[in-house]
Amino acid sequence: MPARRRQELASVAQRCRVRIVEDDPYWLLADAPPPPIVTFAPQQVFYISTLSKCLTPGLRLAFVLILEPHERERFLAALRSFALMAAPLAAALATQWIFDGSADRLMEGVRKEARLRHRMARDILAGRYSGFGDGLHVWLALLAYWHSPQVARAADSHGIAVTPAQAFATGSVSVNAIRISLGSIKDRARLQAGLQRLSDLLARRPESLSCAVV
Repeated sequence: MPARRRQELASVAQRCRVRIVEDDPYWLLADAPPPPIVTFAPQQVFYISTLSKCLTPGLRLAFVLILEPHERERFLAALRSFALMAAPLAAALATQWIFDGSADRLMEGVRKEARLRHRMARDILAGRYSGFGDGLHVWLALLAYWHSPQVARAADSHGIAVTPAQAFATGSVSVNAIRISLGSIKDRARLQAGLQRLSDLLARRPESLSCAVV
């Protein structure tokens, strides 16, 4: 989402006096990310950032920024209703990594791997790739004869898991696209093979994939 759109959302939130929960797990992985919405309306936004996406999935720890003291107390009261505290060992490990620079080094490694995988996707999905070279996912716009749920089903039959854009839409209208995860497969060769199968699938029209059963 571009900075201008984020600023517009912040303005609406301020005008209507509503709160925004900004879940921003991938911001730290981007080379030149737009400013978070919280920078435009700090009093209206609860900002959440997790370490499990940008450092390692096993580090199940997140930070929440809430400026208003009474809102912070309400949040902590709700949190204590189902979780007394963050896991002390995980919190201590994250704190140590942040202070001694380990977190920055790990994050740079994740960024490099993500950029490499984006280059792989760009080469294989030439003409369809619409990524920005960072993050862990790619949005792939589809030609008119393919619909995203249809692609998801066809891909699944070929051993490929993609997510249709409808899964992320809040209304009845969404873009005709799919989301591809570049970080869910550890082995690069398997990822490359999966992207190639997807490219071959998208190069054909849906009718060519159907078959008659006698």
